[in-house]
Amino acid sequence: RWLRSRRDVVLLYHAIGPAPAAGDPYNLYVDTDSFRRQLEYVGRRADVAPLHELAGGRQSGRRQRVALTFDDGYRSVLLKAAPFLDEFGFPATLFMPTGAVRADPPTGDPVDRLSKDELLALEARGVEIGSHGHAHIDLAVAEADEVGDDLATSHRLLTEWLGHPPLHLAWPYGRSSEVARDAAKELGFVAAFATERSPAGDFARERVGVYPKDSLAIFALKASGHYGPLRRGAAVVERTLSRRR
Repeated sequence: RWLRSRRDVVLLYHAIGPAPAAGDPYNLYVDTDSFRRQLEYVGRRADVAPLHELAGGRQSGRRQRVALTFDDGYRSVLLKAAPFLDEFGFPATLFMPTGAVRADPPTGDPVDRLSKDELLALEARGVEIGSHGHAHIDLAVAEADEVGDDLATSHRLLTEWLGHPPLHLAWPYGRSSEVARDAAKELGFVAAFATERSPAGDFARERVGVYPKDSLAIFALKASGHYGPLRRGAAVVERTLSRRR
């Protein structure tokens, strides 16, 4: 049963389809059957909206809005996810670390990343292409010069490849710093996304990760808008109990 909410939710995926033969230690590969069920489920209960409609942070009206995003630029987003997005007519955003764009022919391995031409093919299908930095470094702790160079390189390359500047940025490892957020603003990004709620407003908007072992019930909680507050509440309780031990 849907947990009624009008909170906007940005869902975070990585790869769709079978995991590499070596395994999936970071829990990135959601199988196609689960992905289709998740899209079908959320599509019945919310408006699946483009990211820019949620990025400003204004709450929606009577009906909840959900945005779909993918990190790291795995080729399976084009091969496995995009056909389902087309089927349901859902918009999505892919955040690409520009340093990982594939220059060689694909190997067919699930760890393959997208090429420049495949990024353009995804955009032509209605998938927004955003930045995930260039070298996928932790911009929350990097030195200011390194932060500036990494974000500027990503912004420049995406602008050259796409023919227009990227609007949105997702922080590698889900976190940022004041220096990184200021650099993103100066480059002209309109919003950036983290994996934790932050008082930093439009440049650390929260996303909720979806993982291979999530049951449909867990997915429903994550997509409902209640998951983040519950998780933060549990963390506060745990910290309080830890201090009392």
